[in-house]
Amino acid sequence: SENVSISGTHINLPEGFMLDLGGIAKGYAAEKVKEKLVGMGIKSAIISLGGNVQTIGKKPGGDKWKIGIADPFGDESSESIYAEDSAVVTSGGYQRNFTHEGKTYHHIIDPKTGYPAESGIASVTVICESGTEADALSTAFFVMGKDKTEQFCSNHEGISAVIIMQNGEVINAK
Repeated sequence: SENVSISGTHINLPEGFMLDLGGIAKGYAAEKVKEKLVGMGIKSAIISLGGNVQTIGKKPGGDKWKIGIADPFGDESSESIYAEDSAVVTSGGYQRNFTHEGKTYHHIIDPKTGYPAESGIASVTVICESGTEADALSTAFFVMGKDKTEQFCSNHEGISAVIIMQNGEVINAK
């Protein structure tokens, strides 16, 4: 907005406005915890902050970490991925929502419309090195939809996604 100004490390907002860093906060926090642990000499760990997972190395036995992806339609894990030295972050409309007059509204807003995103995606899990980046991308991919997410992943080495569509289809974007 033309009413927002940035000067160095300060951001000035109009009265009544606020910034919500919820789209990257947990990913950033997990990344900082990882950096601290690695700085202490930790070579193997998994950090889980509710939908945001950050791994350090492999499991003590040498296997990659197995991370379950929540089933957006039930209580179980629907898919699993294996990761090492990676952030694994899931965003989904099933996490926070409400129903009004028979229509369900979730918390992931499409900035073009100001309404909950209607991309056909039930959840998207991003796997990459940075927790902050994975957190931001999982939300962006949810809004962007399947085709643009697949295109983005194919054009950016080191970033992949597991997309679970509203119809139950599972897509691995690399």
